[in-house]
Amino acid sequence: MNNLISIVIPNYNSALYINQTLDSVLKQTYKYFEIIVVDDKSSDNSISLIEDYIKENPNINIKLICLNDNYGMPAGPRNIGVESANGSWIAFLDCDDIWHPLKLELQMKALIDNNCSFCSSKMMNFKHSNEIVFDEIFNLKINRINFQKQLLKNRTPTSSIVVKRDLMLKFKFNESKEYFSAEDFDCWLKIHENIKNSIKINNTLLFYRVADGQISGNKFRMILKNYMVLKNYRFNNGEKLGLIRYYYLATQGLFAFYYRVMKKTL
Repeated sequence: MNNLISIVIPNYNSALYINQTLDSVLKQTYKYFEIIVVDDKSSDNSISLIEDYIKENPNINIKLICLNDNYGMPAGPRNIGVESANGSWIAFLDCDDIWHPLKLELQMKALIDNNCSFCSSKMMNFKHSNEIVFDEIFNLKINRINFQKQLLKNRTPTSSIVVKRDLMLKFKFNESKEYFSAEDFDCWLKIHENIKNSIKINNTLLFYRVADGQISGNKFRMILKNYMVLKNYRFNNGEKLGLIRYYYLATQGLFAFYYRVMKKTL
């Protein structure tokens, strides 16, 4: 069985953070991976930093794909990364987020032990590197997530996910501009409608960098984005959610406020 993980990192103007993010990959205890960095036509020096990183780590399989045009959102670069992957598994990582060193090892064990095709983990917000604390993990807390639970609350942080590549080839990120910052919510809904359930490790394996100006930090704008996804969503049979979308919009908003604003986690 091919358990190679292709780590897809969309990059745009990440010069301040990309080395730290790549370091968190190289520190993984699970070593059977390749890294695919897809640069969305950056205007800073992040490309040269990545090229230097590749030269300094010749034994690590790192591929840099530089796009000729700017997508302006990570959906396109992520899709290109998936299409370029050699692994049967895909892990997504944003260019400023940080992984726990045990992340991939624990997730692959959980995926195999539970015969599952999609695994996410708990995440914690941070602004400064000194806020990152890698807890010792003795017992995994595993929850199962189905389509209904995902409709009630987006439970799957994108940079925490390890998923079968064939699922990502079938259910690609929507590259339409209106889906900017909501393309992942839409994608995870579609996947969960088509699998029995996913598993979530309820231990913190991802540290999500909070920065000024992020659309995900503007809860009102995110509610509007979620409403757009719920309004447009079609089931496999072609039907729409209908008026029940307002109920799911309310639960999404309430849970987002409690977990993301109050508890700084997901």
